[in-house]
Amino acid sequence: MSLSTRHICCLYAIMAWLQKNGEASIAHEELREVIFRVLAVIEQDGELPEKRVTHTLDDLRQGQLLIRSDMVGLNSSGRWMLSPLAKHVVDFFVQELTLDDQSLVITTTTIRGLLRESEGEARQGGDAGWWRPKVSQPLELVVSELVQSIDRRRRGLDLRQEQVRTMIRQHLELRWEEGD
Repeated sequence: MSLSTRHICCLYAIMAWLQKNGEASIAHEELREVIFRVLAVIEQDGELPEKRVTHTLDDLRQGQLLIRSDMVGLNSSGRWMLSPLAKHVVDFFVQELTLDDQSLVITTTTIRGLLRESEGEARQGGDAGWWRPKVSQPLELVVSELVQSIDRRRRGLDLRQEQVRTMIRQHLELRWEEGD
């Protein structure tokens, strides 16, 4: 299986959902909703939304990135969790790498989804006990992710700048040796 931006975005969104809700697994219908939201943001290819969700779930299961946590058969609704491999993939793309084009898409997609979800919750309203977990905490997560993204982007730009400097230095040294 080849991991596409779509797969990584979905894995990242699932991990964000699990962290936000403080759970180790996600119910099948919630999982489909998370994937649906991600795909609605990143893909507009004309394929039916339910079909895209089903294909993405199949890809993640076949790639051993998404596993059942309740030992129920694949054809029944149940609970799902990210495999250790999926967690490492998300960590690698989101935390270890500097922000490049692909990780920028992943990060902004997740942030957009979280903001859209928080906006919907804020419109519903509620008391202080409801507001904190539904609006405040997700917004804190978004702000934290933005700050981390800016830092990763800065590191990525620093790395590119250093590569350009090295290329210029090598070119100048070569030209100097040639006598030009």
